[in-house]
Amino acid sequence: MTKAIDTLKGEIDGLNYYIDAYYEEEPVDVAYDTEDENKEYVNRFENGELLNLCVQVTVYDKSGNLEGTDSLGHCHINSNDCLNDVQDMVTSHDMITVALEDLKTKFNNLSL
Repeated sequence: MTKAIDTLKGEIDGLNYYIDAYYEEEPVDVAYDTEDENKEYVNRFENGELLNLCVQVTVYDKSGNLEGTDSLGHCHINSNDCLNDVQDMVTSHDMITVALEDLKTKFNNLSL
């Protein structure tokens, strides 16, 4: 998959996290009431107004050996404000917290 944005970096609870967005290779799937509405929406992707992206958040433990992830595919993002839309998607879906919880689960499973 081809990256759509430069990796965004941050920190939560003393752990590093990274946000990436990749172009989806699958065609856009829409299901409006009419075929005309479907075509109109798909045209927004074809003319570059919208992007079909997969957004991924990765949180690493302090050693950098264990990671927790969350991803959301088929995100319809405005190309004119891609970076902000990706950040809004991460925030609205609480993806950093979900990735952190995934990391905690993996760590706890190693401790069993």
